[in-house]
Amino acid sequence: AACGFPPCLAIILVGDDKASQSYVRTKEKLAVEVGIATRNHYLPASATKDEVVALIRSLNADAKVQGILLQLPLPAGLDAFSIIEEISPSKDADALTSFNMGRLFKDRQNVLACTPKGIMKIFEYYKIPLASKNVLIINRSNIVGRPLAAALVSKGVDATVTIAHSKTSNIKELAASADIIVVAVSKSGYISKGWKLKSGVMVVDVSINRIPDASSPKGYRVVGDFNPDDFSDLSGSYTPVPGGVGLMTVCELLENTMFLAQRQMEAKR
Repeated sequence: AACGFPPCLAIILVGDDKASQSYVRTKEKLAVEVGIATRNHYLPASATKDEVVALIRSLNADAKVQGILLQLPLPAGLDAFSIIEEISPSKDADALTSFNMGRLFKDRQNVLACTPKGIMKIFEYYKIPLASKNVLIINRSNIVGRPLAAALVSKGVDATVTIAHSKTSNIKELAASADIIVVAVSKSGYISKGWKLKSGVMVVDVSINRIPDASSPKGYRVVGDFNPDDFSDLSGSYTPVPGGVGLMTVCELLENTMFLAQRQMEAKR
């Protein structure tokens, strides 16, 4: 590893959510491929806040752990915000603590939340111009919408951003004039027939939805919120599901872990 030792990412999974278990397996597989060790901690859905916090505090104090990820969502009754706040900012691999979020909004970020960072890397790789472009983000969560908006309006990026949500009454109207649409509502086929999109638009599809499919060995197939088949005659581009933003999110989690490991090593010198 570039930091001189194999960094370690601790992943905490509370409960038995099948999708979360699948995500953790993917993260573990990719981590091994790039030389990052993982240490998975599984807690039952009945775990109390005190039990989760005690585990986080022990990982904060463990010099052999460089990154900590609390897999979301948490079971009902556990407050994700207050529990995430217990993660040391120096080990916050998903950049969701108030400290790291605050630095982002002041253009001084240490790390960026993994999904927004993955989206920004897609823009960078494909040389998508962002300055002065109208970007519509259909999501206002702390995981996607808000940190992505902050990254897009930061100095040097200079996009013009609109955040839409479930109470926005004119989403289709906003979408019609958008150069880039980022959608993360977890509703298959959300953007489909009936939406008039701008020629050349780029759609970044964040969601991973499972829909029944009798022809699939698993009994389902994975789709996003955007139905590209309904826009086959429209010039533009979109990120695929699966294999798009979801994969990039995992890659950026690992990159954040490496970055945090390097920072911790530098702090000891």
